[in-house]
Amino acid sequence: MSCDFCQRTVTTTISDIGQFLEAQAKIGEPINYGQLIARFLDLPPLKEYWRSHPLCSIFGELDDEDHLKKRPFRTALDSPRFVGKLGLQNRRPSPWA
Repeated sequence: MSCDFCQRTVTTTISDIGQFLEAQAKIGEPINYGQLIARFLDLPPLKEYWRSHPLCSIFGELDDEDHLKKRPFRTALDSPRFVGKLGLQNRRPSPWA
């Protein structure tokens, strides 16, 4: 199998993703990977190559930054488990609010 997006140029930055996830946390809206990729159109679709996907390294760097600053992990807001499974009754207060 080949990686169909490995050569794609991505202009979305770690800061772009971090700020977007923080804004989502402030309004208490979890999102899934597909919604995040749809927001940043230069990101390739998420397929079976997570380790090669740009979000993998971006999330790793965001987690390192959040850990060093002893704050909640922004990447915890973005999860495949939220795909169509959470309703308003399941929202938790945002630690970013």
